[in-house]
Amino acid sequence: MHPATDYAYAIARLRAIEARLPGQAGMDRLLDTRSVEEAFHLLVESGIRPPGDDGTNPLNASNFEAALNLHALEAIRLLQKIAPDPELFQPFLAKNDFHNLKVFIKTDLRSFHAGKTGQEPADDGSSFIPEGLLTGNIPAGQLFKAFKERKWERMPAILKTTVDQIMEKRAETAQPGMVDRIADRQCYQHMHELARQTGVDFIQKTVQIMADLTNIKAFFRIRKLGLGRDFLLATLVGPGDLSMRFFSQKFGDSSETMASALRFTAYAKLVEEGNEDPRGKAADDFLVEHLRTTRFQAFGPEPLIAHWVAKEFECMNLRMIMTGKIHGIPAASLKERLRISYV
Repeated sequence: MHPATDYAYAIARLRAIEARLPGQAGMDRLLDTRSVEEAFHLLVESGIRPPGDDGTNPLNASNFEAALNLHALEAIRLLQKIAPDPELFQPFLAKNDFHNLKVFIKTDLRSFHAGKTGQEPADDGSSFIPEGLLTGNIPAGQLFKAFKERKWERMPAILKTTVDQIMEKRAETAQPGMVDRIADRQCYQHMHELARQTGVDFIQKTVQIMADLTNIKAFFRIRKLGLGRDFLLATLVGPGDLSMRFFSQKFGDSSETMASALRFTAYAKLVEEGNEDPRGKAADDFLVEHLRTTRFQAFGPEPLIAHWVAKEFECMNLRMIMTGKIHGIPAASLKERLRISYV
């Protein structure tokens, strides 16, 4: 890996980019717009536009998701271009590869049409990303082709292992969520290994936190649904700081007891102010707060990594606001659900 000082130019350029991002003030302005059309106009002014925009294709409800995909794609391409070590983004882009793989697995291949265009994802690495798919290490079209043809020679071996396990289980059971449970567990194993290979403490810590938060949310969700301990153990991902034994031992206790146990871990903030079900916003805000620790760092890859991971929450907030506006949800109600802003 390059010396930390080699990142000075990239970070300086990143700070200039972040100054133009919506941020909390931009989200508030978006919430305060008087119409959906005005909100879309504000997004265009901030640089979010539909694919192939030549000025005659206005941003609207039908192409908004494609515009968000393009926004994310352009962000990672720029970060990889200015970063001395672009491979450091791989652990986090791998999460999107597994998301795309799950989409393919869950979709009947004979009638697969990604997005509203009726197109399969192109396998030429182009910027076209069908609705429902995300920007990963592997172009969505190439991954789709490998899955469809079952030719995995140029893909990470763990993807083939994941598909094989799911197809074997699918023949045995029609249990809901089986695809997600197997794929997510393999995904975090892959992310952990890629993070370890970087040798960057911040990257490894971030992946660990993401795994722990995934497990904490799963614990409370599974308890609420009344599912059993075996279901929990089959759902947990790792490795994180909180062991599977920690969750298994607490599963028979009340939610209040689990909340109390979390107060003696690094995740105590999740259960502050009597919050006994730290799913959703509380967990996401915890991760963003971790990413924010890099905001004033002048050297090293950490600010670039944090910017990319935080991009997911920026897109989540924009999606939440625009979906709410389209469906007439009051701005005050939407604001309560927004994740804290990274910038």
